[in-house]
Amino acid sequence: MGLFFIMESIVPNLKRKVSLIGVFSIFFVVICAITYLNT
Repeated sequence: MGLFFIMESIVPNLKRKVSLIGVFSIFFVVICAITYLNT
């Protein structure tokens, strides 16, 4: 039960971090594509 409670508190933060990483990776890919097309 304690472990479940810990997971329940960790998961929302993990999801927030993952979405943030996803946004940054998409942004990075877009920048790479733009620089690649410009050369």
